[in-house]
Amino acid sequence: MIALMLRDLRLAIRAGGGFGLGLAFFLIVVTLVPFGVGPESDILARIAPGILWLGALLACLLSLDRIFQLDFEDGSLDLLLLALPLDSPEIETRALFNDRFLLAMPRARQITHPIQATPEFLERDRLLLLEEGHCLRDQALSFCNLRRVDNIDTFGASNLSTIVQMVSNGLGMTLLPEMSIKLECRRSDIHLMRFADPQPNRVIGLAWRRRSPRAHHFIELGKLIAAVMAEQMREAQAA
Repeated sequence: MIALMLRDLRLAIRAGGGFGLGLAFFLIVVTLVPFGVGPESDILARIAPGILWLGALLACLLSLDRIFQLDFEDGSLDLLLLALPLDSPEIETRALFNDRFLLAMPRARQITHPIQATPEFLERDRLLLLEEGHCLRDQALSFCNLRRVDNIDTFGASNLSTIVQMVSNGLGMTLLPEMSIKLECRRSDIHLMRFADPQPNRVIGLAWRRRSPRAHHFIELGKLIAAVMAEQMREAQAA
């Protein structure tokens, strides 16, 4: 943390102008606020610490754009790991691997025959997904062709761990991306089942600014991520 703060301080000084602007703003705040409050010394004594902290915080915010400007120019802020496709003429993408969806259900309920990701399969059970607006929810419904399923429950869940806990308690079943299995399914009371071919999946890839000076670094990083995920998914499939 200290190293990061020192780095940001060096960047702010190197950018120029940010430190002086913040200091001037801080002095203006701590000077003018007492005039607005009034001459009551008791009141000023009580609010003085808060004024100092507020002025310092607002002064720091003034120079944030200058700190991140250098990161933007050298490409440090350009890279995203996300589900493709991403349609933008200013963004370059590179597909890394296919992330298949698996069906997670309570251990007490197991299905022995291959299943298809269809609305009919879920008519008699509850499909637990993340809350409305979450990208993973939309991807699961879209890639598994489940847009028309009516018995979908969200319960305001904002993370997969909550959904997995609910499944383990017998409240329904859910769809999990394969890349999350190692982390989310360490519990012994969850049964995972693959869909019959063609298995529903999403494409995970990298995206960066087309004119980024670090594009070649991102490509090499993508190769490394793809190799690691391929090994991880082979282990998951074998298990």
